[in-house]
Amino acid sequence: MPGQKDKQPPLDFSTGMGSEEAYHQAQMPVADPESECGVRFVPTDLYKKHLDDVAQLRCIQGDLKGKLDSMSELSEMTSMRLQMVMDRRSKFIETLSNIMKKISDAQDALVQNLK
Repeated sequence: MPGQKDKQPPLDFSTGMGSEEAYHQAQMPVADPESECGVRFVPTDLYKKHLDDVAQLRCIQGDLKGKLDSMSELSEMTSMRLQMVMDRRSKFIETLSNIMKKISDAQDALVQNLK
C-alpha cells in the first residue's frame, strides 16, 4: 500500500503472499549437495514481528533482493571456476595425447630399426 500512513489503512495481503502467516513460514532455497537437485527448501520467518506497515514489507523485499543478488554473484563465480577447470582438463588431455603419440612414434621407430 503506497498510500499507507501511520499504519492506516491496514495491510492487504491478498495481492502478496496471501496472508501474514505466509511471510512467517516462507520456503527459502538452501544449497544442499546431498539433495537430488542440489537445493532444498527450509521454512523461514521473513520478519520476526507482526507485519502491519508497508515499510516492513519493503524491508523484506530489500533483504530478499540482496540475497538473490548475492546468490547470482556466487553462481557467476562458480561458473567461472568451472570454466577454468574445464580449460585445465582440456590442456591436460591434449598434453597426455601428445605424450602418448610420441611414445607410439618411438615404439614404431624401434620396431623399424629392429627389422
